[in-house]
Amino acid sequence: MGKQRILYLSFALFFTAFSGALAVEGEPVMGKAASVNGIIISADEVNRHMLVFEQHILSTQGKALRPDMVPVLRNRILNGLIDKELLYQEARNQKVVVEEKAVRDRINALKGKYPSEETFQDEMRRMNLSEESLRSQIRKDLTIQQLLEKEILGKVSISDEDSKSFYDSHPEFFEEREKVRASHILIKSEVESDPVRKEEGKKKLEAIRKRIEKGEDFASLAKEFSQCPSAEKGGDLEYLERGKMVKPFEDAAFSLKPGELSDIVVTPFGFHLIKVTDRTAARKVPYEESKEKIKQHLGRIKFTEEKDAFVGNLKNKGKVEIY
Repeated sequence: MGKQRILYLSFALFFTAFSGALAVEGEPVMGKAASVNGIIISADEVNRHMLVFEQHILSTQGKALRPDMVPVLRNRILNGLIDKELLYQEARNQKVVVEEKAVRDRINALKGKYPSEETFQDEMRRMNLSEESLRSQIRKDLTIQQLLEKEILGKVSISDEDSKSFYDSHPEFFEEREKVRASHILIKSEVESDPVRKEEGKKKLEAIRKRIEKGEDFASLAKEFSQCPSAEKGGDLEYLERGKMVKPFEDAAFSLKPGELSDIVVTPFGFHLIKVTDRTAARKVPYEESKEKIKQHLGRIKFTEEKDAFVGNLKNKGKVEIY
């Protein structure tokens, strides 16, 4: 149950540790977005979360948030902050106490994700956060986590019958397509490159192919010459399914047997030399192989349902105002 506990509890934390303070106690502030039993959630706080999400979308998808999604996202963020404040207040009512060691451990784990203390502090400054405000936020997160562990986690139980029923009623989820494990060496050639440069790239890869045919190691040559990020792994792209690659690459990869080397393959990315290292046939994943993943999936759903019901009850008993 240990892994499931961590998995379920992760759903309790709606935002990252860089969320900032959720609400302020005391006098109402200008530009308030909501109040939860008298505790104010400011519009500035919602805006800070908006900024974090917008930057995340820009960095992961390479494009800005669509204008029509702004009010939708803002509403979700505000409701998430309200839910979190309700949970924190309930945890305080139940006198949930978090040990300082747990807070320190969480901060150290967070710092460990950065290459240096300086990089971590730069990120703190970028988010306009002090270490004390971060410490306060983490303490709140852990307080809420303990509350949910106490009130909800015991209600989350997925039986073998539940998981088998899901497996039997959703056969489409367990169909695996044919896969190949392929490595490649890429010499880039943009579509608009002049013919001379293209020919140079092709000749370079032809020379590499001859070296492999004479017995040199594919992975070593990939590390030396490939212009793909996979070069550091010897060109290994791991397992690939049909429909997940550009067609010339896919056609070549799936025409090879394990150990075979392709001719030079041309795609919009450039020139490729492909080696297939393994191949698996299409199959239906057996139940026993899927059982634990199914339980985790159903557990996440059950946890969310129980949490939402718990928060809904807190809302009914309390006073939430949205301005």
